[in-house]
Amino acid sequence: MLGRSVKEVFAAGNQYHFTNTAIKTLALDPQLRKTWQHFGAGLSHDPVALIKAYLYAKARCHHGIQGSIRKSFGVREEYRVFVALFNAIDRHFETLNLCQQKIPSASEELLYTTHPTTTVLSWYRWNINKFCVGFEMVYSLSGHQWVTGEHTRMMLMFLRCLRFSYGSGHPKEAAGCWRDVRYTPDGNAPSRFCRTEGLGFQVTMPQYGYLWFLEKIDWETMTFKAPHGQYMLFNNPSIQQVYRARYNQIHDVREDFIRVNKIQQLIQQFEGIPECQDLLGHVL
Repeated sequence: MLGRSVKEVFAAGNQYHFTNTAIKTLALDPQLRKTWQHFGAGLSHDPVALIKAYLYAKARCHHGIQGSIRKSFGVREEYRVFVALFNAIDRHFETLNLCQQKIPSASEELLYTTHPTTTVLSWYRWNINKFCVGFEMVYSLSGHQWVTGEHTRMMLMFLRCLRFSYGSGHPKEAAGCWRDVRYTPDGNAPSRFCRTEGLGFQVTMPQYGYLWFLEKIDWETMTFKAPHGQYMLFNNPSIQQVYRARYNQIHDVREDFIRVNKIQQLIQQFEGIPECQDLLGHVL
């Protein structure tokens, strides 16, 4: 059950579930969102409408799976290779004079496996629910008046993973999901390098056959562990891109919000050390 079959279950036209980038706005602190809207001079995303959109996407997944549970999607064999590799194989076949020759199977055994539709769809339901639960747990930890920057990033991470939870795309499309650690030249200082990190699916997929997270998350607090948190690529909600005319102002507000949030965490961490409290209070 691949490609065309997945689209039949989960897609409405060419639209897949959880691909509405505006839903990411749900991860933002309400006060930060209002501040952005003030600087951006307009209301871009209605939180109530976005919650309805998220719930609607979940309902569509449920009904798509329920409506397909008794269907047979057939079996097909599919190979995907890079063009360079395909051309190399073609040239090698030409040297062996095998281009027009049919190569018989080495055995009578099937070269593929088949799975019942109920098994496959049950697995998809489990995978989708896993990331939905993660997003909703972090969302429930945040107060109605305050959402920490770390919880915002965790919610953005779960929403990003939802896009790939049922085969609608490849995790390579999202660097924050696919990569582990990467160093790139710093545009402001060519002699320096910037470090970025992702969830590391490129490591866990070959090793386990499933997109497990690397040990970068503190599941007790539902935040990224130190020192990984400061490098993780989950920082840019789509609402920031909406106010393009005043992007610099919006960006500055966002950076101030992150700084204040980090100082607040440090104040709590070093609560019993007066010298640290005085220094952080001065920085704040």
